[in-house]
Amino acid sequence: MNADGRDDFIWYESAGTLRVALSNGSTFSSSSRWSSTAFTTSYGVWVADVTGDGKSDIVYRYYTVSGGCPLSCPPVVYLWGRVRRSDGATFLAATTWY
Repeated sequence: MNADGRDDFIWYESAGTLRVALSNGSTFSSSSRWSSTAFTTSYGVWVADVTGDGKSDIVYRYYTVSGGCPLSCPPVVYLWGRVRRSDGATFLAATTWY
């Protein structure tokens, strides 16, 4: 997560925020909250260096539903790919990538 070449540990808290415990090569540090706001998705979350800076970023699908039509009319669902880039100490605000 912080570009030091070691595998770090990341997980969701119940509130939908992300916590990270950095590795020093033999143990993990105390965890800290890396997300400033909660986010949820039912489409999965991936960790990848999508910016090429050596830091692992969070990649996930985000959706919104629009249209107040009756039950016989399906709602319109908009899907986007979102990325929350790592700066080595936190995940920055979400950016829509497509």
